[in-house]
Amino acid sequence: MSCVMCIPVHESQESVINHIENIRKYAPSCSAVVLHISGDSPDSFFSYIENECLKKYDGYVYIHPKRYKTHKSGEAGNVTGLTTVWCDCFRQISQKIKFDHFIMLTSNELFVRRGLEEGIKNFSCQYPVVNPPWISNRVRNLAERGQKNIWEESLKKVGCVWPEFGVCEGSFFHYEVFKTCADIILDILNKEGIETDRIAHQEYIFPTIIFNKYPELYNSIIPETFVHGPKDYNPHAPVIPEKEILDVKNGKYQYRYVVKRVPRDINHSTRKYINSLNDKDVFDMPSDFYSHPTIS
Repeated sequence: MSCVMCIPVHESQESVINHIENIRKYAPSCSAVVLHISGDSPDSFFSYIENECLKKYDGYVYIHPKRYKTHKSGEAGNVTGLTTVWCDCFRQISQKIKFDHFIMLTSNELFVRRGLEEGIKNFSCQYPVVNPPWISNRVRNLAERGQKNIWEESLKKVGCVWPEFGVCEGSFFHYEVFKTCADIILDILNKEGIETDRIAHQEYIFPTIIFNKYPELYNSIIPETFVHGPKDYNPHAPVIPEKEILDVKNGKYQYRYVVKRVPRDINHSTRKYINSLNDKDVFDMPSDFYSHPTIS
């Protein structure tokens, strides 16, 4: 069993390196990390990450060669474009290495608990098909603007007849499942000019394609994200409380291992607190940690 984690990043180079170290310590099944560096980020940011990864993580961290612009004021988290980013990163890394599962993450999250491997071993996928109210609100707003009907008609052309909704980060899918989804998005929807990249778009399009094409996944699914956000979720809330961090750390939620939002500031108290928890669980990486089949 091997998996690839994909993280779009755009700021705070020290926090990006911290995120990589966090994954190494808490998710040893991860055989590679793919970083997408936003086209909105300065070239110096790209160069720093590229140089650090070549020095420290060669063969483990891969940087996507394309730089899509992902900053958009007014969007949730001020970000857009992640649908294309995740799909294109998947396609690119698939040409370099062989792996079994693809995992979507974002840059304001950190692991605080091990065990993700157990979920991957025992279930076919993890995705929050039980929808929080704010997902429905986003989809309703899009329906009022007529966009949802456009998607539905386009998706019906590729055999997707019922809608599904849910957040994407903190989910995993088998290679072939995600490949089917990425091919439809990149080769059909994007080429037809169907808008797929706003936050609400990805929360509708990813699960609609995947669960229409592979309805059997409903029989072997962890129906929640493995990322835990604040109970009183506010898209503009800066941090997750320490008590909720410890709840995840101590296993209160069986299939949650990651917390958000963790500010992308290496000196922020929340990040320091999580890193102090990491320090108690440091382990030496096995000699074959970075080994995975490459594609020549």
